[in-house]
Amino acid sequence: MFAVAETYNQARLNDINHSNMKIFCTHCGVDVGEDGKTHQSIDYFALLNSTFGWKVITPADPNQTDRIVRYALSTPGNFAVIMGRSKLPTVTGSNGTPFFGEGYEYKYGRMDIIREGEEVALVCAGNMLSIGLETWNKLNESGKKSSLISISDWSDLHPEDVKSMADFKHLVTLEDHNVKTGLGTAIASAMMEQSLSTHLVKRGVSEYASSGKPPDLYKSLGLDADSVANLIKSLK
Repeated sequence: MFAVAETYNQARLNDINHSNMKIFCTHCGVDVGEDGKTHQSIDYFALLNSTFGWKVITPADPNQTDRIVRYALSTPGNFAVIMGRSKLPTVTGSNGTPFFGEGYEYKYGRMDIIREGEEVALVCAGNMLSIGLETWNKLNESGKKSSLISISDWSDLHPEDVKSMADFKHLVTLEDHNVKTGLGTAIASAMMEQSLSTHLVKRGVSEYASSGKPPDLYKSLGLDADSVANLIKSLK
């Protein structure tokens, strides 16, 4: 809230002046929890994406954060690396080793396929990947083979990634951001620009949340693993 919303005019001036500003901020979204709706920044992407040059990146776990920070610091331009408040678990691949660990190469603008499946793809933004993995496990246990995709770079979706997402019969996006102006909307716009289409269900913050522990708030907004899994199971 204090790094983006309260200082938006400074970000806009940095964009106008083609500066080399790097913002690394935590406490984004409903994940702020007990601080309540006044401190739950759910419009960080919408604000910065209304400029022409800012790049918004939301890491999925500590290992990817390391790669992203190194990239942002070594690349000219205005970057906002935005994280939540809670500690994130290390994301593992299907073989049980860290997905973003040794051998992982961060490529700005490209999505990461965490698990492969059929018909349905759950696309997670940043710190929501941990909930996405929990959702995927529940679906897998029930026999539903879905794909799990992580997108950290919301500002520049790669055309090839957008095309591959449109190949799924159903696409479900999951984000800790205003559902009207976040990743799901960006994907929808990118698909339309390429004359692509699929059934898209956007799941994000649909109203101002109250004060409470993040898992309870996510559940009240239908962003918890059980709610998302049930949603995907209902898709025909």
